[in-house]
Amino acid sequence: AMLCVPLVISTCVWTVWTLAAVGPARKTLSTILMCGLGPIVLPLLSSIVLGIAWVAFSVLAAAAATLLPCVVLISALYWGLVSAAEFRTRERRKPQDGAQDITFTEMLLAIFAAATSLAVTGPVVLLLTLVKSPLVLLGATVSASSQALGAIWKSRAGPFGSLLLLVLFALGFSVGVPCLAIAIALSALVKLVGCALWPGYVACGWLRTVGAKRRVAHRRLTVRAVRARLSDASKAAYQVVWLSDIVTNASILLRPDLAAQAVHEFGDLARGARR
Repeated sequence: AMLCVPLVISTCVWTVWTLAAVGPARKTLSTILMCGLGPIVLPLLSSIVLGIAWVAFSVLAAAAATLLPCVVLISALYWGLVSAAEFRTRERRKPQDGAQDITFTEMLLAIFAAATSLAVTGPVVLLLTLVKSPLVLLGATVSASSQALGAIWKSRAGPFGSLLLLVLFALGFSVGVPCLAIAIALSALVKLVGCALWPGYVACGWLRTVGAKRRVAHRRLTVRAVRARLSDASKAAYQVVWLSDIVTNASILLRPDLAAQAVHEFGDLARGARR
């Protein structure tokens, strides 16, 4: 506030002396008053305004930090409970024929494939995520910042508009970087879960889109069939590593189209439409 006082006083004096309807005597008097009272009034007034703003923003921030998580948690819990109740109601209305999608042998095979993939592929995926996490953080931050600053430069919003946009950019940057770090940690957890679920899901020989079409009577698994299932599970583990690496590289380059294409191809693999 003290650094702005000379600029404010000089701007006011300059503006007063450009007034056409005011004579030299009144301009001189106004200049004397502004130069004499400005260094005292302006710091005091700005301190009061900044103090009020600081208290108001502190109260709002504390209220948001206290109430917003509770509101989000209660809303998510309510939505989850309502969705679960509706799902149970729809399932009760369907005919309960007692058909099984997989046998217990296939279930044990799926558990074995999931545990093996988690023990072998999981550390690889976690290591790749940890090694590339600084690159993801740096690449995403630099790419997003360059795009945001470029948009501010092209907006031609004027001095005050550009200053406001820069302040908003600084606030977004200070919030976005920690959120990005948390997202990287969550992605590592999701990848570990995928290392267990997808190979086991494939090893049991059951995909959700075709599981409903399977016959109730199951044939006994042969050694050849078990080997084929385990081979498919190993390919599924590689698919998890492939998808994880593609998504990580797309995050570094800030190319969501590449990540969306990889997810789409992975969905084709899950539906059996792609080999």
